[in-house]
Amino acid sequence: MNTKTTGFTLVEVLVVIAILSMILGVSSAFFTYFDRKFILQSSVSQLATLCKAAQHRARQEQAAVYLYQVQGCVELYGSRLMGSWHGEDLVTTGAFNRHARLEGVSLSPGKIGKALQFTLGKSKMECPVDAVAMRHGFMLTLWLFPQRPPANTVETIYRAGFLQIHIGSDALLIVEHRGDKCTTSGTLPLYQWTLLELRYEKEEIALSLNRQKIFSRRLLYAETGDTVSLAPAFQGRLDEIRLSTLEVLDSLTLPDGVTVLEAPQYIYFDSFGRLDPLRHSGVQKILLQGRVLQQNVQARIVVSQMGEVDWFLGDVRQ
Repeated sequence: MNTKTTGFTLVEVLVVIAILSMILGVSSAFFTYFDRKFILQSSVSQLATLCKAAQHRARQEQAAVYLYQVQGCVELYGSRLMGSWHGEDLVTTGAFNRHARLEGVSLSPGKIGKALQFTLGKSKMECPVDAVAMRHGFMLTLWLFPQRPPANTVETIYRAGFLQIHIGSDALLIVEHRGDKCTTSGTLPLYQWTLLELRYEKEEIALSLNRQKIFSRRLLYAETGDTVSLAPAFQGRLDEIRLSTLEVLDSLTLPDGVTVLEAPQYIYFDSFGRLDPLRHSGVQKILLQGRVLQQNVQARIVVSQMGEVDWFLGDVRQ
């Protein structure tokens, strides 16, 4: 009786192994390509979403926000209202129970409704603040209506910690920190409402009049203490006082393998959700790059002057 055995020869086994190795090699390359391309696509998509979130928040809150980029990390900064004093009465009830303390102040016609009238050497306003929350950044805005003081008088409109803002006898604003005084390029017109903005962020103190920056200087820490004193030596009116802290609202860290080739350090959106025309003269672009199958693949985000956000993978709009 003949018995016949079946099986694979050594040559057949080696051929099968070789075929499987080729299939696995091709599959591995395909999945590596897909994975790296997905990482790049996901990164640019998330960054575009963060840009759109900045635009949406600016429109919704009607307040300026900005994106800050450094070493592959992008942070969205926005403001949170700490205190608001409208000057409609002498009780000065502030937002979030931060009630101001007044001394020698009366009511006069204001920018909106009524305003607080200050008399040089007799009036002042003290606003309680959270010094810890303000360490990372803050923004103070108020309307000023300066009136003519006695000749050769230096007035003070802001005092907190070691930082003071004065009005010189020539109506030029002076910023003082720890005894070091710097004269700005801004002049306050008499008997006219002027919007003043004091801003501290990213170790920089800046002062603006009617949204035009007149002074900026590097400052490691703007100490405020627990109280901000307004108009301790001022002749005129104050109205619509708002104090906000600047905080990180959201952030994104790019993964390994995705690098930033080109990007502005800051992208500012104004209160209408558009690129801030005072800081940006044209569209803003962010260029990313990833390595896919030994080739560099680029992706970019474009923010138009109206604040609209588009993103592209290669040359294809997504």
